[in-house]
Formats: sequence, structure tokens, C-alpha cells
Amino acid sequence: MKTRNTFQRQIIIKAIEDLNTHPTATEVYNFIHKTYPNISKATVFRIMQQEVEMGTLKKVITDDKETHYDLILKPHYHLRCIKCGKIIDLNLTYQKDIDEMLLKTSNFVVFSHTMLFQGLCLECAKKKEEQNE
Repeated sequence: MKTRNTFQRQIIIKAIEDLNTHPTATEVYNFIHKTYPNISKATVFRIMQQEVEMGTLKKVITDDKETHYDLILKPHYHLRCIKCGKIIDLNLTYQKDIDEMLLKTSNFVVFSHTMLFQGLCLECAKKKEEQNE
């Protein structure tokens, strides 16, 4: 799919970079809409979907029923705070051997896998600790 590098596309990618939080499409729209009130929600959603289809943006699926987006395309893992919902990239080497093991043990060709660790971010852990004191 060939798409033009429009101003709208540029501000959407810049917003994802600036947010740096694995934002949802709604979060990206809300962030952009403050500065560019004429951009429509449909445009933001459409361009983000096109970026996913082109392979320049990756979907991150979590159990919060929202689709989050990531500009890091190489396989990697995430941490998710169960209190505030923050998603953080985990600096852990992607375990390609899991994909290879599954081919041997289940005759299933795995292209990739995801791993999501859940717990409390430092800010939420500190707040919880302060409440318990």
C-alpha cells in the first residue's frame, strides 16, 4: 500500500512519539486535537490503521480491551501497570527459541509471540505503599 506522507500523517506519528506511552487511537486524537482542532477522529483512526498495514506501526493488544500502538517494530515485550494502565517497553531479549520449540513440539509455525508482564509501575507502587503506612 502506497500512501502519501501528508501533514496529517506526520502529526499523528509525531504525536505517538511525543506521547511515548503506547497510546490508543483515541489518546492520539485527543493529544492532536488540542493543537489541530480541525483533524477528525476518523482521519486519525484511518491513518493509524494504514500505518499498521504498511508495517510502520505495531498494535499492542492488552487485556484492557483497548488497542495500543507502538513505533518499535522489532519483537519485544511489555510491562503493564494494573493500576494506571501505563505500558512500558521491557528491555528483555526476544526469546526466538520459544517460536522454534513450538515448531518442534506442536508442528505449528510461529511467526512471533507476545509477552505482557503485569504489576505496578513505580509511581503506583509508591502510592500504594504510602496508603498502607
